[in-house]
Amino acid sequence: MHIIQIIPTYSGGGAEILARELHRGMLERDQESSIIFFCANPRREKPGVRGEHFLGFQNPRSPGIALSLRRVIRRIITKQQGPFVLHLHLTWGLFYGVVASAGLDIPTIYTIHNTADRHQKYAGAKLLFSTFFKRVDRLVAISESDSRNSFPTWLSIPSNKITVIPNGARLFSDIKFEGAATSSAKLVVVAVGSLIHRKGFDSLIEGIGTTTDIVESATIVGEGPDREALEDQISRHSMKQVITLAGWQENIAHFYARANVAVISSRWEAFGLVAIEALSTGLPLVSAEVPGLKNVLSGCESVFWYRSGSPTELAKALERVHDARRAGTDFSKSSKNFAANFGMGAMVSKYAELYDRALVQN
Repeated sequence: MHIIQIIPTYSGGGAEILARELHRGMLERDQESSIIFFCANPRREKPGVRGEHFLGFQNPRSPGIALSLRRVIRRIITKQQGPFVLHLHLTWGLFYGVVASAGLDIPTIYTIHNTADRHQKYAGAKLLFSTFFKRVDRLVAISESDSRNSFPTWLSIPSNKITVIPNGARLFSDIKFEGAATSSAKLVVVAVGSLIHRKGFDSLIEGIGTTTDIVESATIVGEGPDREALEDQISRHSMKQVITLAGWQENIAHFYARANVAVISSRWEAFGLVAIEALSTGLPLVSAEVPGLKNVLSGCESVFWYRSGSPTELAKALERVHDARRAGTDFSKSSKNFAANFGMGAMVSKYAELYDRALVQN
C-alpha cells in the first residue's frame, strides 16, 4: 500500500502539522508514503523528508495546480508499487485532489479540519460541496463536535461514511523551562496560531491590555493576513513593550520554554491541536469555551475557561491563573498526564486502519 497525501501548503496551522507528521509516521512504520504540497519547498537548501513533492505555486488556488497535480500523481503511481490510497486535506486539497485524480480509480479519503460550516455561506456552495463529497470514499472529522458541524444533514452523507479520528499532537513533555519564566511573579504568556480572525488574537490583545499589572509579556507565534491589523491594535494600546508577534516559527518548543501560561483565544476550533501541545509541556492553559475545545479538553484540571470573544472574561481567567500560581499550584502533572492521551502514534495507527478499510471496501 502507498499513501498519497495532498495539502495546499507546507505550514500555517494544525492541518499542515498533522499531514507532515502522518507522512513521517507512515514512513517510520515502513509504509510507503508520498505527500504533495501545492507550494514551493520552504526549506530550500535543507534536505527534505523522503516522499515530499512540491508543485511550486505561490497561490494555492491557482487553476494550473490541477494539471500539475495530476502529473505528479500519475508519476507516483507509475513508478511506485501500489495499491494506492489518496488522502486529501483542506478545501482546496479536496477540490484539486478530486479533479486531478479523476478516472484513476484510487480510493480517496478527505479530512475536514475545522468546524466552520462554510458549505452554507455562499450561493451554490451546497451543490459544490455535495458534488465533491460524493467523489470521496471516506470522510474524516477530527472530533465528535466537528463531525456534527462539518457534515450537515442536507449533505445526506451516510453515517458509515464518516470516521472520527482525533488529531495527534507533538508532545513536548521533556521541555526545559527557562528560569525567568518559572521564577517570574507575573504571567509570561504564549499563544500559537495563524494570524486570522477565528483565532481571536484581537480579544487576547484587548484582554492583556486590562491586566498589565499581572502580565509581564505575551508572545503570539504565527503568521497570517491579520498581522497588520494586530500590529495597529498593539500600537494603539501602547503595548509594543509587552506583546510580540513572533511570526511563524519551526521551533515552537523554544517559545513554550519561555512562558508560564498558554492561551487559546479562538472564536471556534475543531480540535485545538495547539492546546494539547501546550499542555504537554506542563503549562496551565487559558482557553476560550467553544465546542471543539470543550469536547477535547473537558476534564483537564489545568484548563481555565472563559467565554469566547470576551476580553473581560479572558482577563479574569488570566487573573485566576495568576492567583493559583501565587498559591503555589503546580500544573505540570495534570497537564502532562492529560496531553499524553493525544500522541501522534495513536493518530497514525487509526489512519493506517482507515487506509486498510478503504482498500478493502474499494
